Amino acid sequence: MSGAIEWARPLWGWSLILPLVLLVWLRLSHRPPSAVTGTLKLWKQVAEQSSPSARVVQRGTPPWVWFCAAALLFGILGLMGPRLHRETPPRRFAVVVDPSPSMDLAYLEQAGYASGGEPTRRDRALERASAWLEANASDRDRVRWVLFGEDPVELSAGIVPESVQRSRRLARTPNWTLFDQPGTLFVTDRKPTGALESAGFAASGGEAVFGTIAVEGRERIDWYAEGWRTIPDGAPARAVVLESSFDPVPEVLERIVAVWADARGIAHPGQGDAEVVLRLRFESGRGGGEFDVQRDGWRARVRGGALEPGAGAEEMNWLAVRDADGAALFSLVRAAPGVIRLAIESMEEPTGDPAHFALSWGRLFDRWCLPPAGVVALQEREAAGPASFQEPAPALPLEPDESSGRPAGAEDLDAWLAGFAAILALFALSLRRSLAR
Repeated sequence: MSGAIEWARPLWGWSLILPLVLLVWLRLSHRPPSAVTGTLKLWKQVAEQSSPSARVVQRGTPPWVWFCAAALLFGILGLMGPRLHRETPPRRFAVVVDPSPSMDLAYLEQAGYASGGEPTRRDRALERASAWLEANASDRDRVRWVLFGEDPVELSAGIVPESVQRSRRLARTPNWTLFDQPGTLFVTDRKPTGALESAGFAASGGEAVFGTIAVEGRERIDWYAEGWRTIPDGAPARAVVLESSFDPVPEVLERIVAVWADARGIAHPGQGDAEVVLRLRFESGRGGGEFDVQRDGWRARVRGGALEPGAGAEEMNWLAVRDADGAALFSLVRAAPGVIRLAIESMEEPTGDPAHFALSWGRLFDRWCLPPAGVVALQEREAAGPASFQEPAPALPLEPDESSGRPAGAEDLDAWLAGFAAILALFALSLRRSLAR
């Protein structure tokens, strides 16, 4: 059903008997006179005493009486205060999942080490968010899941995408104010900093989780309750891999990757069971040509093309150049967590300070290189505080073309019924006067 009627003043319902009372009263008050009809004189007397309306009643109830009763009926219905409640249109909710590494830590009620059987902070926060959605979203509503590193997913309420549990180790806590919208819920482990105007949050909280906080070269740094300790040669085996759709890859870039990997204690190429922490993918770009590129104090002549944007929301355009007309912007290098895509088929020796060239590419590799599994920065491992929850502002309805287009809320019918009753009363009065003449 599209809606339901409720009555604001149902006690007026007893008055619905009045139209029937009116019909009975008019029938009785216009009953023809009773007399013996044995002579012609008496017939004439009855004819002289009968009114026009009475003569009509003798043939049946006059039409104006029915209109008068209908006017009284609709007038009483208006006094009862009917309200037409229309179906609430579907709404759109949004759930923004915190991608920071701390979400993969075990949820602990007191500081310590994870044993491996505890739920994660993400699990706890998702439980609270799912419970709120179950209580506030209907099957007709839509939920937009914002998962950093991939395209948003929009599903029916009650369905949680499997990818929401996927670890995004290099991602950092997002700028929550960019998602401060009605019906938006942040799934995180600690209360967002800054005031939120419309969005809410489900924060798991959790105590500090001790463990590995960094690797430097071949050394591993672990955090304990007493402080931290450096373990020589304790870093896990790591590797960087070069993948290319053409051969050979630019010798200049292959050399700078080797210098960076040696300084970080990372194997190149990957070998054995070493964990791949960075992939460099050389691709054939669109609209190839030769370009002069520059960045961070170095310049070089390259041959390449334009890279198409990847699906990941975190992908960054790192090196770009305009085409010959100076209009379109060619992206030659794009970076995402663990993957750097390059549409560079050849590169001449760079000009400028060689140190600038090495530092520029080194910072790129450092930023997007994945930490080894189990390595989480100290600020991520610290206590997230108590669990907390803030309900967002009511979600907005879908656009008319996305839903039925039916407005929500309640519509008062009093005025419509009163107006219709007035029209019927006027029509009844007009008929009554025409019969009286």
